[in-house]
Amino acid sequence: MNLQLRVTTQTETYEVKVTFPDVCAWEEATNKVASDLAKGLGMRDLGRLAYFATRTSGRVVPAVYKDFEKTIQAIDVVEEGPTHPTQEEPGATA
Repeated sequence: MNLQLRVTTQTETYEVKVTFPDVCAWEEATNKVASDLAKGLGMRDLGRLAYFATRTSGRVVPAVYKDFEKTIQAIDVVEEGPTHPTQEEPGATA
């Protein structure tokens, strides 16, 4: 998974990368599996992923997710390159 989120709170905007442990924590908290993400992300999913990724990044977050949720004004998915960037796209020139 290659997912980066832009989080806007009441006081700042920052970007975090969602890591494997973040997805595992999301699975545990929601009783969903990572393959469910392919069906689409709801705002609750984005919020929880942002919460776990923010915590992993070393930023201080509230101990309770709902308190973190109250500070969020927006969460956006940031476009990134392919998951395996070593594979050249068909028709690409060097």
